[in-house]
Amino acid sequence: MCSSRVLSRLRLEQNRKNTRKSIHELLREAVFNIGRIAPQKLQATDLSHTSSLFIAGAKSVVKSIDRWLKHQNLDELGDLVKEIFHLQRTTPRYQSLLDLISDQNMDPSSRSSLSNMIKKVSRYWEISRQLYRIAKKFSLARNMKVQLAKLPQKAFERQANIENLLSPESVLSRHGFINRKQGNIHQLCRNLKVKKEEASSRYNEALAALPKAKIHAEIQIIAFCEMQAPKIFPRVVSSSKDACFLCNSFINLYGRMHTPKTHGRLYPDWRLPSLPNFKLFEQSLNKTLIENLRRGVSLGLAQGKLPVYPCPNESTVLTVCLSETTASMPGISLGTSSGIVSSMSTSSKFSETPLQDDKALSTHRLPNIQSVSFDSVHTMYPVEGEVVTGIMNCSSSCRHIVAESFEVYLSLEDAILFATKKEATLGYDVERLTAEKRKLLDTTYHFIDVECIKGELETVYSLSESNELFLAVGEVMLRIKTYP
Repeated sequence: MCSSRVLSRLRLEQNRKNTRKSIHELLREAVFNIGRIAPQKLQATDLSHTSSLFIAGAKSVVKSIDRWLKHQNLDELGDLVKEIFHLQRTTPRYQSLLDLISDQNMDPSSRSSLSNMIKKVSRYWEISRQLYRIAKKFSLARNMKVQLAKLPQKAFERQANIENLLSPESVLSRHGFINRKQGNIHQLCRNLKVKKEEASSRYNEALAALPKAKIHAEIQIIAFCEMQAPKIFPRVVSSSKDACFLCNSFINLYGRMHTPKTHGRLYPDWRLPSLPNFKLFEQSLNKTLIENLRRGVSLGLAQGKLPVYPCPNESTVLTVCLSETTASMPGISLGTSSGIVSSMSTSSKFSETPLQDDKALSTHRLPNIQSVSFDSVHTMYPVEGEVVTGIMNCSSSCRHIVAESFEVYLSLEDAILFATKKEATLGYDVERLTAEKRKLLDTTYHFIDVECIKGELETVYSLSESNELFLAVGEVMLRIKTYP
């Protein structure tokens, strides 16, 4: 367990310089203010039971923190992480509960920090359980060794000299973006609907960032492998965050490794190591980036403006396949933490005909969610704008999609296997829609408000012509698409 990282996330590290509140203080504050919420308000939002569970769980966490602060024992730190995991697992609607606290009693940033601590630290315990199970099942995982990727000091030497860098006009002219005889930078900015002052400010900010440029983790790992020259190169390179735009571009150009995902954000304070092996890579990357820039400017000129992209989520919680030795739970269920809302499963008439020929989703018996073992499900946490894809069959573990208080279970009925005389498979896409897509959906598509069907025992819905189903609970909306 990375104790220093855990303590940093909980703000419990010794000699803490910042004045931000620790989880110890935030939990005490949250418990006090939840106790001040009017019972009528809790009943109206169906959070009375959640309130009791959260207060009890929070007090257990506070006790674990007190033990850790008193003894500073690693075993007790492990118990603390476990208590936070149980708090998150037993009260999945704690975010809705925290939202009921008024801004006057507890400021939004403190509530957001507390929620973030609970989510991230609970993952340490969850992932440790999965790593243990993987190691128990596969000898390769039991024999894994950690190797520190450390580069020589010369790799971090600074080479950028701001004084020798050209002006923006010279750079744009050299690469063919402006022609001094036919136009200038003012005309280019006018065509792209960008103020020259703003463009100049961005250019200067990029120059100012160069002296403080960093070598990202993925690049350091690749450089280390190049220096070690192993017989078998790693197939995947990744860090605790998704790869940035430049890291992803370099990895694609490098070609010997793969990175799972990129958030696409461009950082000006990015650099390559000062190593001889990277000179050719640097030249190739520069050519690739110039070509990307030309395409981007051409697209901007065609559209009359530069495209604007929202700031992405830089961290992604990667799902881990759990044990599939336990029988899968049948059915697709729509539920919140207050109980099962409805249960549905793919039709048992699954044959070689396309799925759109039989679009109905029929009801199926579903056991109580509390009785399902965590080993029988594969949990996924899609973020807004992210599409989770996969393929499952009758022997696969149940897919458990969690989006805040909204939970969906997806699996195939065993009856499909007997109906087709062969093992049927089902492909799926699950997307958590962004606010922009939700607004578009309100006017163009029909969606199912899950809260409106609460309490109904049997409900049948049909897929759209594109084999899609749109489900919503409050501000959370999921698009589920299936294909054989």
